Amino acid sequence: MKTTFTLFALMLSLSVSAQLTFTQSSFSDWVLTVDTARSIAPQPSYPELSPGLNMFWDLSNVTYTDTNFMYPHLPVSNPAFPEAAFQDGLIYYINPVLKYDFHPVGALKPDGFAYFGQRVERQAFSLTSISGGPTDSLVFPAQNIHYSSIEHTIPFPATIGTSWSSNYSFATDFSVTVQVFQLQNAPCIRKTHIIEHDSVAGWGKMRVKGKDGTISGDIDVLMVRGISTQIDSFFLYGQPAPPSMLTAFGLTQGQVTQEFETKFYRENELTPLCFARYRDNSYSSAKVKYIRVHINRQNTATGLLDQKNISKTKIFPNPIVAGNPIQIQLPDRITTSLSYTIVNSAGQIVARGILQAINGQAQISNLGQLSRGLYYVRLWGADGAISSLPLSVQ
Repeated sequence: MKTTFTLFALMLSLSVSAQLTFTQSSFSDWVLTVDTARSIAPQPSYPELSPGLNMFWDLSNVTYTDTNFMYPHLPVSNPAFPEAAFQDGLIYYINPVLKYDFHPVGALKPDGFAYFGQRVERQAFSLTSISGGPTDSLVFPAQNIHYSSIEHTIPFPATIGTSWSSNYSFATDFSVTVQVFQLQNAPCIRKTHIIEHDSVAGWGKMRVKGKDGTISGDIDVLMVRGISTQIDSFFLYGQPAPPSMLTAFGLTQGQVTQEFETKFYRENELTPLCFARYRDNSYSSAKVKYIRVHINRQNTATGLLDQKNISKTKIFPNPIVAGNPIQIQLPDRITTSLSYTIVNSAGQIVARGILQAINGQAQISNLGQLSRGLYYVRLWGADGAISSLPLSVQ
């Protein structure tokens, strides 16, 4: 009996120790870049993404649609958001015909990924197809929109049982010109209140198909399930917009939109490896709106680098004098854009950025912050790690 109990305790200990937990260090090699996702075609049905511990979700046999979805995470420096380090690019659909672009701004902080608000660039749209007026228009001025409180995307530490909520409001300015309503550049506001509840519902490994059909390794992922409730109200000249005007745009006052989502996060990636949106909180494959798979950098999650590319990638001069640039020679002339991080001997990232390569050649400048010592230059292409090379600074 004692032997049986000891064996059971050992198995339980191994199971607990394997549990996946994300902290800030889990994203120490995260780079700002543009991510690409593909939608899974329901042939014959969508895969079931069930929660659980030490699970295996196999998406290696799915069929993708031909449409690419781009998710940019790019550097930003804006005095209106002094804490923000990056911005995303998303689309808000007013109705099936009208939509506008906006840029959530956020940062990777010690306690998690956080968003502080949105940037909106000036955008103007004709309303002729909706209202019939030849000069009717909808205009969003350039604006910085602050959330009433922080939106939390992934808190740290994140592990099985972790739950969190975000509850915030914001206002978006726009103007309308609609002849039938006798409106000429009339000031309007959309007031939005969002409530989000998320929790880690599982952990395990996921296998997916890349953009060229190759199958990834088994990637460690945290499964997060969430419910988002958005309430929108619309105002004209500071007063609630008239129902007749809202109806013309397919809107209602105080309209409520709910989204039910499952996301699978991996280390060093803010874009989920898999993202599913459902019609209700059953999270059933029969209620899927869509499932998208992030098809970039799949080999990075296994920690494996392409040894062939490592041997062919060169940096020179090496060693360098502190402050001098380094040249990079890539193994092919096809790569035109790549990201880099420079890590010191303690494993801390001391520099990062995005490079443009021409005919297999690129350069990293502005290295004056590097003191004498040994560093590692890590290079990342759209499909994964290209190289990790030592650099000596004298």
